[in-house]
Amino acid sequence: MKSNLSDMFRGGIVWAMSLALASTFLTACSDDKGVAGGSTEDAGIIANLNVAGLTQKGPFVKGSEVTVQGIDCKTMKLTNEHFEGKVKSDKGDFAIDGVSLKSTCALFEVTGKYRNEFTGKESSEGLTLHALTDLKDRKNVNINVLTELEYERLMYLVTEKGKKFAEAKAQAEEEVLAAFDIKGDFGNSEDLTIYESGDGNAALLAVSVLMQAKTDDAGLATRIEKFADSFAETGKWNDDKTKATIEEWQVAATADGTLDSIRKNVESWGYADVVPAFEKYVEAFGDTVILSSDSLPSSSSTPVEDLSSSSVTLAVPCKTETEDNCEYGTLTDERDGQTYKTVKIGDQVWMAENLNIDAANSCCYHDSAEYCSKYGRLYNWAGAMDAEGKWSTNSVNCRYTGECSPTYPVRGACPEGWHLPDSTEWGKLLTAVGGLDVAAKMLKSTSGWQDCEEENCNGTDAYGFSALPAGYMDRYGSAFTYYEGVSTGFYTSTQVDKNDAYRVYLYRNNVVNFTSDIKADGFSVRCVKDDVSALESSSGVTPQSSSGETSVSSSSVEVQPNSSETESSSSSGDDKMNCSALLEGETDWNWDVPKECRFNPDIDYGTMIDTRDNKQYKTVKIGDQVWMAENLNFDPGQGGSGDAKYDWSWCHNNKAEHCDVAGRFYTWAAAIDSVKLATDADKTMDCGYGKECGLDSAGSATLIQGICPDGWHLPNNGEWNSLFTAVGGSGKAGTLLKSQTGWYGNGNGTDAFGFTALSVGRSYSYANFDFDGLYAYFWSATENDSSYAYGMYLYYRGDDVGAGLFDSYKNYGFSVRCIKD
Repeated sequence: MKSNLSDMFRGGIVWAMSLALASTFLTACSDDKGVAGGSTEDAGIIANLNVAGLTQKGPFVKGSEVTVQGIDCKTMKLTNEHFEGKVKSDKGDFAIDGVSLKSTCALFEVTGKYRNEFTGKESSEGLTLHALTDLKDRKNVNINVLTELEYERLMYLVTEKGKKFAEAKAQAEEEVLAAFDIKGDFGNSEDLTIYESGDGNAALLAVSVLMQAKTDDAGLATRIEKFADSFAETGKWNDDKTKATIEEWQVAATADGTLDSIRKNVESWGYADVVPAFEKYVEAFGDTVILSSDSLPSSSSTPVEDLSSSSVTLAVPCKTETEDNCEYGTLTDERDGQTYKTVKIGDQVWMAENLNIDAANSCCYHDSAEYCSKYGRLYNWAGAMDAEGKWSTNSVNCRYTGECSPTYPVRGACPEGWHLPDSTEWGKLLTAVGGLDVAAKMLKSTSGWQDCEEENCNGTDAYGFSALPAGYMDRYGSAFTYYEGVSTGFYTSTQVDKNDAYRVYLYRNNVVNFTSDIKADGFSVRCVKDDVSALESSSGVTPQSSSGETSVSSSSVEVQPNSSETESSSSSGDDKMNCSALLEGETDWNWDVPKECRFNPDIDYGTMIDTRDNKQYKTVKIGDQVWMAENLNFDPGQGGSGDAKYDWSWCHNNKAEHCDVAGRFYTWAAAIDSVKLATDADKTMDCGYGKECGLDSAGSATLIQGICPDGWHLPNNGEWNSLFTAVGGSGKAGTLLKSQTGWYGNGNGTDAFGFTALSVGRSYSYANFDFDGLYAYFWSATENDSSYAYGMYLYYRGDDVGAGLFDSYKNYGFSVRCIKD
C-alpha cells in the first residue's frame, strides 16, 4: 500500500508542477463572487485563503520549504493546484497567501532541517513531514510528527475502506496515539504545538521524542518510513524490535535525567511559554509493549510454546517468604573454584546467580571488583560465546562482525557440563514461570531494583532465579556501564547475523523484551545444565562444522613502502594472504581486513615517516595539496603533552589492532593540541570543549599543526573546500574520495584520487563507538563556538555521493588527516 500511496503523490506533484502557470492563471481568474480569505458558498471550494502555521519536529529552521497541494477529499488524488512558501524564522512559522482550491482538502509538506530535542542543535540531516487537512473552517495548519504518522493511514481509510475524510482522520489520529500507549481525544493533530501546555501538546512532544530515541537524524527518517510500512493498512505498529529499542531508552531516560535535558533544550529555544508535560507520556510508553509468542525468536523450526499466562502449566514455585526456602543446588566451577547456586525450573536446571569467570571480552560494572562480587561479570557476545576457543571449539570467532556457525549446545564461557542457553531454552524458561505477562516479576530478585513512581519494582523471585539489576556494558568500554538498578540483560547463543544476537531484557517496570541487537554490548550470563534428553529436543539447530577459515590479525601485515602490490603474512610465518580473498563477497566494513587492502592499486603514493613514533604513512597529491592518504595513528601519550585533560584519543572499541587499520579517533581538543596552544608563548589560546577561542584559520596564513607531525598541519574549512574543488566539487567528492571497499551496501567509492577514506565511523560520549561501515568523519581546525567545531563527513549511501562540512560536538572522536605545510 505504501508504494501505491507514494506513487500517487509523486505522480500528482510532477503533474501539478508542470501546470504551475495554469494554476497561477486559475488563481488570478477566480470567481469574483468568492468569499476572500475562505471557502465560498459553493461547497468544496477554497478561494484566496491566507493560511499559516508551525512546522515542528523540533522547529524547522528558517528557509525550510513549505508547499500546499490540492487533494480531492473523496479520492485522495492530487490536483494541479500548488502553492509554495518558506519557513520565516527558526521558530518554524510559515504563511502562504492566496491559496485557492477546488476541494477543501489539502496536503501540506515541509522539508528542511530542524532543531533536535536531544541536542538542542540544528539537525545534520533534512526531514520531510506532511499534514492532510480540511481547510473548510480553518486558516491555521501545523505540520508535525503526528500529522506525518497519520497521513498514509488516513489515505488508506478513505481510498480503500470508503470512509469520509473527517471520520478517517479521527480514526487515524486515535490509532497513532494508541501506538504510543496514549489515550485521549485531543482534537486534530494539526492544531497541536510543542510551544503550549495541554495534554494533546504534551502527547505531540512525547511522540516526537520517542521517535528520535536511540537513532540519529538520518535514522529518524527511516524509522518514520518503517512506521508507515506497518501502520497504513492495519492501524497497528507492528515493529517489535524498534519498540523494544525505544522502551530500553525510555526506561533509562526516566532514571538518568535525559528527560530533564530535553525539557531544558526546548526551553532554551525561547519559543515556548510553557513546555508541555511530555514526560508522563514518555514514561508510560512500553507499559503494553510486551513481545508476543509470534515474534519471540527461536533457534529451531519448532514453534516456541505459547507464552500467554493462560495456556501454560506452571512449574512449582519456591516459597516466597525468603529465597532460602527455594530448593537450591550447588555448582562448583573447577576453573576458578567459585560456587554458584542452581535451581530447577520446569525441566531445566539453571544457574541461580550470574556467571563471574574472568574471561576475555568481559568486565566488572564500573570496572570495580566490588560489582563483580555483587552482580557477576558483564560479557559481550564474544565473551559469552568463548570466541577465543579457550574452553570449547564449537563457537570460535563468534563475535561482533565475525563469521561463525556455532553447533548446539554452545558451552561458551560456562562451566563444564553447562552451556549458554539458546533462544528456545529461554523461551521454555519464560513459559515455565507463567509467560511474558508475568515473567519479569517472577524472575526478578526481591531487592535491589529502583522503585517506580507508584509501585515497588522488585520482583517476587517466585522460582529462585534471582535476576539482579546488573545494568550493561556499552560496546567494550569497561568504564562505560549503565543502568544498574534499572534493568538487566542476558545473552542467548542464537545469532541473527554477524552483527546481532538475541538477548533477554528484564526492566524495573516488569517488562520483558526478547529481542536482538548488536553483539558488542555487554550483559550478564546465566548458564543452563547440559541434559541429553533436553539437548535432543530443545533446539532444531543442525550441527555444522566450523568454516575452518583462519583470521589473520592486521597487526601482522607487512607492506613494502611505495608498493602498489599489497602482501600480508601472519606473525607465525604462514603463507602470504591475498587481499582479493579477504575482500571477496564483502558488503560491509570488516575490521579484520588490513588497511593495505583498501588502497587504490592504481595510485602512485608517496610516503611520510612520523619521527615521533617512526610510523610510516602513504601520501598523495590532489590538486596543489599534499594529503596523508591514511588516518593518523599517533598516540599523544608517546610524546605529546601527556595531559589527560586534553589528550583524549582512542582506538575503535579500545582495540589496538583497530588503530592499525583505522588510525585513532581524537577529540577536537586533542586534534588541535590544545595544550600546546595554551602554552604558546607567542600567542596563547585557551581552546577546547566549553571554551571558545576563535580558532578559525580558514582565511588565515596561520596554520594549526595540532596533533600532526612537523611539516604538516590540521586542515581548516578553506583547505577542505579546496580539496572538494580539486576533485570536481562537493557533489562528486563523496564518490571520488571514498575507498573502493568497506562501505555498507552499495556505498563504495571509486577512490579516483587515492584519498582512500575508510568507513570507520566515530566515537561519541567518551569512547563509545558507532557508524563503522556507514560514515567517515575528519576534524577541521575551524571552530564554531564553545561546544562545536567543524568536521568533514562522507556517507555510505550510493545515492548520496556528496561530501560536506558540518559542526559537531568537540568531545566526539573523529579521524584526523593531515595536510602538508
